[in-house]
Amino acid sequence: MQELKTTRVRPKTKARCPLRPKEYCAVCQYGVTGPQDCPIVYVALADYETRVEWAKRRISEQKSVGVA
Repeated sequence: MQELKTTRVRPKTKARCPLRPKEYCAVCQYGVTGPQDCPIVYVALADYETRVEWAKRRISEQKSVGVA
């Protein structure tokens, strides 16, 4: 009987990273499936002041591109 070789493949995701809005989620943490369960995103956005700062940056970037 032939032994099968298995390798762990990162899941492919189309979600954008909330911390790097121009980039797709790179699934950079082990066991994470996307931004919805990423501990880095959770820590950064759980803090009110950090969340407000990210919102300001996102709005500023949208205005510079002409989206907002």
